[in-house]
Amino acid sequence: MLRSAAFDFVLGDADDLGFDQALSFAAEAVVLCRRVCTELPRDPDVLTELFFALHAQAELLSSRDRTAAVAAYWEAAVVGQRRLAVDPDADQVRLELSWTLRDAGSLMTGDDSESAALLDQAVELARAHLAARPDDVEATRELGWVLMVAAEHVASSDPHRALALYRESVLTATQVHDARPHDDHARGDLWLALTAVADLLEEHDREAAQAIRSEAEQWST
Repeated sequence: MLRSAAFDFVLGDADDLGFDQALSFAAEAVVLCRRVCTELPRDPDVLTELFFALHAQAELLSSRDRTAAVAAYWEAAVVGQRRLAVDPDADQVRLELSWTLRDAGSLMTGDDSESAALLDQAVELARAHLAARPDDVEATRELGWVLMVAAEHVASSDPHRALALYRESVLTATQVHDARPHDDHARGDLWLALTAVADLLEEHDREAAQAIRSEAEQWST
């Protein structure tokens, strides 16, 4: 209940809850879940509760204390690895672990190579999740989001890598749009991916960038 209340605040669904109270709820949920995990270290349900309690705590901390948020994401990642060994739905765990590594990598400062490595791992986990369910539109969309975050992180330090990631995100966004042609979110994702590619190409191939921007405009919402 504590963790759910904290997540409701993160999602904007808890009008009667303040930030400090939500953060307190998340911290208390983490303490309780750790205590239960000490007694039941291989119970998949208990590990899942601890994983999401840490995620809620990290989400809240990300706007106040990035270092503490990364530490919470890291602990969630460790718990996620433990879940992989015991959870009956390991594929779903890989997806959730991808979220954790994505969010941790995007918050990290100081060591670009380490955060890029985290994001690369997040991409691979999202790819593995999609490979296990290739017709799952939500899994395709999740991969696209992870690709965008990873590309944005390396756009200045490794533009060639970023361009490859952005181009892959265009492919996933196109697949989602083809499956849901009337979905505004799908149109927006495709516009965002195409625009990101155009932005990277602008300096070295303006003609191609302009052509891609023209294509992106038809998907603008």
